[in-house]
Amino acid sequence: MIHYQSLFFLLITLLPVGGSNDRLPKTKFGIFRVQPDETTAVMDGEIRRRTLQDFEKMIARYPDLEIIQMREVPGSLDDETALALSVKVHLRGIRTHILDQGEIASGGVDFFLAGVRRTKGTHTRIGVHAWDN
Repeated sequence: MIHYQSLFFLLITLLPVGGSNDRLPKTKFGIFRVQPDETTAVMDGEIRRRTLQDFEKMIARYPDLEIIQMREVPGSLDDETALALSVKVHLRGIRTHILDQGEIASGGVDFFLAGVRRTKGTHTRIGVHAWDN
């Protein structure tokens, strides 16, 4: 009987408490994922209303962010948010880069152009549906 109790307590002490992600730093902020160097984020997805808040949370946690690498950013579902986000990126002096085989369109192009320095990989696709005055 004592043997089973010892085994039970040993197993209890080895089990993670609160989930395995509790010890890992938060790196995902909506469509942004901060890379291990903590100066680079990969952007993948459409710009939405909450994307600006996600960006602000990311910058608060990773203030040394220097570059946003874009994988697939097909546009925005909220043009006002996309514009405000682009202005913040530019004012913070952040660079933008389209990853190899990356694809951006519409509001994603606006965001790309907001980078203080813009670069692209190979086999990228850049599309614009229309710009309004």
